[in-house]
Amino acid sequence: MFKELRYMNIIETDRLIIREFNKKDYLDLYKYINHIDVNCFKCLEVNNIKEAKKELKKRIKLNKNKDDIYLAICLKDSNTLIGEVSAHLETIDFTQKNKDTYSISYLFNKDHMHKGYAYESIYAFLSYLFKKDFVHRVFAYVEDYNVLSINLLKRLNFRKEGEFKEFISFTNDQNNNPIYENTCVYAILKKEFFK
Repeated sequence: MFKELRYMNIIETDRLIIREFNKKDYLDLYKYINHIDVNCFKCLEVNNIKEAKKELKKRIKLNKNKDDIYLAICLKDSNTLIGEVSAHLETIDFTQKNKDTYSISYLFNKDHMHKGYAYESIYAFLSYLFKKDFVHRVFAYVEDYNVLSINLLKRLNFRKEGEFKEFISFTNDQNNNPIYENTCVYAILKKEFFK
């Protein structure tokens, strides 16, 4: 479905450029996935530049998949990569693609948080997605302790659709037992976004 987005123009806001990743992004990518606070993204953490280059290659490769899109969020004045946003075509029953529903995720460099960049970039990305005729619904999974992300989604007019209790484990305790987390689902429809 994202084949229609594949040769997308750059998305621009007042302060940001949202574009496809390129091979030069590895240092900035390293800066924001070197130490991650949110457990669901811990699997992305890297320990060195070599691992960051490998993660960057994954994003560039995944961007060629017709059902996914991974974009770099950059400061307009310096082209510094400060985060990323992605969207994924969702399945109904793990076999059939739901052609108009996408999940999104995003990750930002801690040094650039609390400046409004998350809202600015995600709003622009959603606007771009919803202007496509085939996109009807967008949702996001967020752990119940991730207050920053929950507040961002609420500010973007997402509504909470539900919460999965002890849904998933990304980490273990000191005895190597899984620590289960509560996962919330927030969603927005095209008609709600353009209200």
